[in-house]
Amino acid sequence: GETGYLVNREDPETLAERIRLLLQDSDLRDRMGKAARDRIRRRFGKERMIGAAENVLQKVANREE
Repeated sequence: GETGYLVNREDPETLAERIRLLLQDSDLRDRMGKAARDRIRRRFGKERMIGAAENVLQKVANREE
């Protein structure tokens, strides 16, 4: 994965394998960590949250007219 791994909860062997891989490969850990941070900033950054709030307020205001 780009930002992490999805592992079936009933598959502890694969979970252990993924954890070992991340423990052994600092470059992979760093790339995944950076990609995850970037994704969160894009999806939940201040500008995006302000824009979403503005949209909601605009819809409410338009209903009251």
